[in-house]
Amino acid sequence: MLRACSLTLVELAERLRGVLRSEGDRGIVINGVTPLDAAAPGSIVYVTNNAGCRIAESGRCAAVLANSVQAGQVTKPVIIVDDPRAAWMACLRIFTPVLTEYRGISPDASVDPSAVIHPRAVIMQRAVIMPGARIGAGSVVWPGVFIGEQAQIGEDCVLHPNAVVREGCILGNRVIVHAGAVIGADGFGYRADADGRHLKIPQIGNVIIEDDVEIGANATIDRSTCGSTVIGEGSKIDNLVQIAHNVNIGKRNIFAAQAGIAGSSVTGEGCIFAGQAGVADHCRIGDRAVIGPQAGVQLRRVKADTVYFGTPAIEMEKMQKILPLFHRLPELLGKQNSEAAREQPTGEGTEAAGRSPDF
Repeated sequence: MLRACSLTLVELAERLRGVLRSEGDRGIVINGVTPLDAAAPGSIVYVTNNAGCRIAESGRCAAVLANSVQAGQVTKPVIIVDDPRAAWMACLRIFTPVLTEYRGISPDASVDPSAVIHPRAVIMQRAVIMPGARIGAGSVVWPGVFIGEQAQIGEDCVLHPNAVVREGCILGNRVIVHAGAVIGADGFGYRADADGRHLKIPQIGNVIIEDDVEIGANATIDRSTCGSTVIGEGSKIDNLVQIAHNVNIGKRNIFAAQAGIAGSSVTGEGCIFAGQAGVADHCRIGDRAVIGPQAGVQLRRVKADTVYFGTPAIEMEKMQKILPLFHRLPELLGKQNSEAAREQPTGEGTEAAGRSPDF
């Protein structure tokens, strides 16, 4: 069961370290957060410009988050903060409904006696915890989750329905794994024999997920052939992302939906991989590099602090020069054909004049 949160405006202002503009508004009750253009009674919104102030004034919200400049343009109750958007995001955390009735281990869960479950962990129905697994304080394991032998789950983690953490894999603290994600499936390793048959290479390593990582629904992170596949602290991985075996992801990386990175590649800190970006095996991605949407990285080394686009991926500075020419190729090709036809000696057939130039 979910329990919603309600706070008076003065309580919320204290939580946000903001200033309530009018003491007469202290007792107004806030019970939720809504977008500016879909405000509901009892909700709070934020504004950052004059247009937003006008929308808030005509809407149904109970109160507004604004800085000291915009606050004077709103007659509704206002909490004055330095950064209204950041305060609104804090409100999202404050008003997130919390679980109230789940405690301990459900009798419908399958927990091996040798597993070590902290008394403050929550194991819901139909979860499967295999021998030797360890689950830390405050972690929540939703229905249908599978945790393999000797796997370790740190403190305050959340594993959503049907997530899988295979044997020997390690999750740090405050890790979130969304529904259907698989951590520790076998890496894609095969060797062809003399007859061309693909022989499976045993994948005996594991996956290590460091603290404060979030892994989206149906994402897959493969275990290493040997050693560890590593996801660095604070990284955020979107839905349907594929991380291959023996990859080492640096701290605070971002992987958007359907991005993929092949085996034994290494990324630096603060890298961004946009939707459907792909990285070949054994690549080295420098710190804070950005791989654009649908870009295909085949370079063995990608420079730090550089943006790449296209397939094969090229530095944005070069790509900005290439794209205008790319769109003009039909025009340029037609012009070149016309010039070739005019230069053709008299008496030769027209077949050569219409031929495309060689490149």
